[in-house]
Amino acid sequence: MSEAKRFFRTIVRFEVLSSDAPFDGSLERLAQEVMTGSMSGRFLEPEVTELSREAVQTALLEQGSDADFLDLLHGDEDDEDAPAAAAAA
Repeated sequence: MSEAKRFFRTIVRFEVLSSDAPFDGSLERLAQEVMTGSMSGRFLEPEVTELSREAVQTALLEQGSDADFLDLLHGDEDDEDAPAAAAAA
């Protein structure tokens, strides 16, 4: 019997120090501004939560992602909830 697949939600927090205006932009721009621009930044402690199969499916839908993005609808062979999850989709 294989070990069941585990799912995690990680909330990444990044502190930005800037002058003139607060940062409001994309992650790509943030990286550029911190590495070569006029802003300073650092990662803060991440918030990590282990999620159930149902909770990660809900979180994926809330993000606008496909519910099968993490292969949720094709779960472990010994997972009895997989057919029910596929039927509910």
